[in-house]
This record gives sequence, structure tokens and C-alpha cells, in this order.
Amino acid sequence: MTYSQSAEYKHALAQFCQQGQPEYFLTLAFHIGRPVDIYWAEKRLHHFAARIDYKLLGCNWATKPTEQRTQFIAIPEGQFASNHGVRGLHYHASFKSAPGKRSPMGYQALSGLIDSAWKHCVPSGDINFQPMKTAEDQMRAAAYMCKRLQECESIGIEHFVLEPRSTYSGGRADSISRR
Repeated sequence: MTYSQSAEYKHALAQFCQQGQPEYFLTLAFHIGRPVDIYWAEKRLHHFAARIDYKLLGCNWATKPTEQRTQFIAIPEGQFASNHGVRGLHYHASFKSAPGKRSPMGYQALSGLIDSAWKHCVPSGDINFQPMKTAEDQMRAAAYMCKRLQECESIGIEHFVLEPRSTYSGGRADSISRR
């Protein structure tokens, strides 16, 4: 891919990251101390979204229409150390909490819920959670998410994580309850 092609790709992806009118910018880190298997990490992000939706939407969260569920696009960053292992793996995500949630939730409560869900999925991990109040905030966050895409060794689009998926393939909807 040429430099101009990768710049166009980066710009298009930044626009895509803004289309859903995200409310928050997240950085989700693993801190495992060894290269992280990229496929395991993707499963952790899907489980993270499921835990959040369970808390916000209740035990029937998986049956809700996708537009009522938590939405995010997460872009991985790190250096490949082996076939599937990534050193320093973390994700940047534009995030919108479930519009169909049972009751309104303020920033502090949502921040606590998100932190708790990530700690459950990745006990060694941490999360940075920042509100995006303006279109300019969204534009800056999207540009930051895409900052490494022009590098040859960047992690490919096949490892981006989009939520919600059209169907939940992680098991029964109640399998993530209260664990």
C-alpha cells in the first residue's frame, strides 16, 4: 500500500469511527507481561461488551436489537512477536453505551461499570475512559485510534473488533451473569 493509499484508508476509517456518534474514548490494555494472543484478546473484548450489556440491559440483552446495545469499534495496537502473539497489545475504541438501557447512568457510574467489566475480563488490565463531548473530540479520538495504521507492521483490519455483532456466539445470554 502506498503512503497516499494508506492516508486515504486512515481518513476513511477515522470517519467510520465517528459515524456512530460515540460518547467515549477508551484505551483497553492487557498488561500480561508476555505477548498476548490476538484471538484471545478479541474474545476478551466481545466478552467485555456482553458484560456491559448484561448490566445495562438485563438478562435478555442478547435478544435486544443491535441498535439498542452497546456499540464500539476497537482498533488494536502493538508489535507482533510471533504468529498470533502481540507485544504491548492494547486497543483504542470509540464507544457508545447502550441507548436501550433500563435507566439513565451518569459518567461516574458508567465509568465504574466499564472498569469493573474490564477487570473481570482481564484482571491484569486497565482502562482509560474519557468522554467525547464535541465533534472535535470525536475527530481527535478517531485520528488517535488510527495513528499507527500507516506503518507496515500495524495490525490488520481483520483484527478490529466491532460490537455489537449481529448474533452473540459466545454462548447463552445468561452465561455471563454475576461471575
